[in-house]
Amino acid sequence: MIKRSKQSLYIIGATFLSLCLFLSGCRIEAKNATTPLLTSTTRTTTATTKPVTGTTTTTTTTTTTTTTTKPASSTTGTTTTTPTSGTTSTGTTTTTSATTKTTTTTAATTTPTTATTTTTSGATRTVTDKDGKNVDIPAVITKVAPFSGDAALMTALLGDSSEIVAAPDASLSDTFKKVFPAYATANPKKLLSSKPDDVITSGAQVIYGPITDAAQIAQYKALGISVVSLNNFTTVAQLKDNIRKIAAILGGNAPATAETYCTYLDTNATYCNTKIGGLGKTKIMLVNSVAGVLSTVNSSDILSAYITTGGGINVAADLTTVTGITAAQIATLNPDVIITMNAASKTALMALAGLQNVPAIYNGKVYVIPSGTFLWSVPNAEDALMPLWLAKTMHGEYLGDLDMNKTVKDFYSKYYGYTSTDAEVTTILAGQ
Repeated sequence: MIKRSKQSLYIIGATFLSLCLFLSGCRIEAKNATTPLLTSTTRTTTATTKPVTGTTTTTTTTTTTTTTTKPASSTTGTTTTTPTSGTTSTGTTTTTSATTKTTTTTAATTTPTTATTTTTSGATRTVTDKDGKNVDIPAVITKVAPFSGDAALMTALLGDSSEIVAAPDASLSDTFKKVFPAYATANPKKLLSSKPDDVITSGAQVIYGPITDAAQIAQYKALGISVVSLNNFTTVAQLKDNIRKIAAILGGNAPATAETYCTYLDTNATYCNTKIGGLGKTKIMLVNSVAGVLSTVNSSDILSAYITTGGGINVAADLTTVTGITAAQIATLNPDVIITMNAASKTALMALAGLQNVPAIYNGKVYVIPSGTFLWSVPNAEDALMPLWLAKTMHGEYLGDLDMNKTVKDFYSKYYGYTSTDAEVTTILAGQ
């Protein structure tokens, strides 16, 4: 009986041990068959570069990171491809155990990023010169060098006197500098646009005006300074063309201001034609006396066009020589009205022998041309006022509604942003 009991216990123990060993083997096999965890993280970085042409280039770099969680008894191999064009990358992981081979594929997809276009200081744009040739200039203009006084005044009228860093300073009047104080701040050293060294020092990006010297133009271009050649302002059409071209260079609100100014020129001409177009033309002549040398203008000068608009006829229109004329020539032309550049010139003409029988002299009709920021008889922005003054001077009885004092004040306020006093306007109209 006891012997039989011992045999039973032996059998039960052996059976229990076998069962434990069997269960342990199953647990190990199940553990080895576990699939590893694969995670894919994608990071997209966008870098923006600004090329000289103003076109933005975008480079997208995609980095794919594959993380594999491996069980203690597995062996893993990972292959990862990282694209730079925003396409799909695939990582493949193979896990091997003694009893099981499991392959898992995970795809990570990136979306291309669109960059925002940004214009840089190295970008350029195109304008045209007097001959219609294209000229590349910086896209954003902040520093300019007008080559002539009239170009400087037009720049100021267009609202950009603070950008004039070099100019023909000696030709800019005290009135100009008073009306446009920003110019003195922009060009405190009075750097000259005619001197390459000064233009370099000023940092000007572009120089423009009636610049025609090929060697000088080449010199500026070699220094990296854009050059835009303009006409000589000898006709009204050229004056309009120049102010529009200067406006195109400056950009911003300048083109709109230029169009408003050109319309104002046309409006004044229409007014004169409407009021006095049907009247007889007054014989008029410009005569200047400087150190005893007499001069005038012929039909090639813009003043001759203003004389016609103002209801006059330029009796010197056909002269081929305009400097060094004689009193005898003036007497032969016999003008009814003489206009001159300043009070000193008027005094000299009134006393000049040989002119005493000229109607303009003995009737006391010698008038000094108004002078504001510039003398109104030379090409400049205040030319818009010259036909009105001429019409008022020659045909005042027909222009009772034309108040030149108010006209000057309005012009300075609208185009210069300057409020003139009565005393200042009186001085301007007196040519002082």
